[in-house]
Amino acid sequence: MAGLRYDSSIGWSSRPGLRAGTPYPYRLWDPERREPGAWELPLVLMDATLAEERYLGLGAEAAFEASVETLEPVAEHGGAVAILWHPPSHHPRLSRGYDRLYRRLLSWIEEQGGRTGTATETLDRWESRRAF
Repeated sequence: MAGLRYDSSIGWSSRPGLRAGTPYPYRLWDPERREPGAWELPLVLMDATLAEERYLGLGAEAAFEASVETLEPVAEHGGAVAILWHPPSHHPRLSRGYDRLYRRLLSWIEEQGGRTGTATETLDRWESRRAF
């Protein structure tokens, strides 16, 4: 993986969920070194998948419900996953409520005892947790 620490591209564009079936980060195989390489931080949820103008066509409230349903198994099993929210979905005027939806999701995650942060921060926590 060209010296990369992680990837978060293994997910579904047309629906939320765990494409590899696991809510946990896992190591990708490095065929050149013939050993585990970069981490895959599973992509579980993406704004474009949910949005009215894209795949599922959901308004912000319905998208929140679908997002929580998707994230509940991750929370239940203590997993660590990636959520992708593109810059236009943070704009208060252009996002059709998806800016507030993102903040609601972060609050929901924290209410469940989860932690939010960048992919690097998430993997740092994951690796330190596995060390014990």
